[in-house]
Amino acid sequence: MLQLSSNRLIGQVMPSLGGFASLCIVTSNQINGPLDPEIGNLKDLTRMDLSNNKLSGFILNRFMQLTEVQFLNLSHNAFSSHIAPDVGLLNQLKVVDLSRNT
Repeated sequence: MLQLSSNRLIGQVMPSLGGFASLCIVTSNQINGPLDPEIGNLKDLTRMDLSNNKLSGFILNRFMQLTEVQFLNLSHNAFSSHIAPDVGLLNQLKVVDLSRNT
């Protein structure tokens, strides 16, 4: 588990940070910019929470490679795209929160 919430972290998300974890929680920081396309390489990830940051850009189709993800929270950021309809193909996915984005 990687838990880095409420630390005033700044900069961009580095996928390698969560490479060893099945849970990646980096909420309530000041992480900004787009998601790195390599985020899809986190094959063992079951829970990702990047809420309450300043992430922007597109919600990548790379999430479709996270076949084990059960919980995905990208709320309270500045994402501006639609999520791919293929999200329904993620059989393990139970909860998706994309609320409060632009």
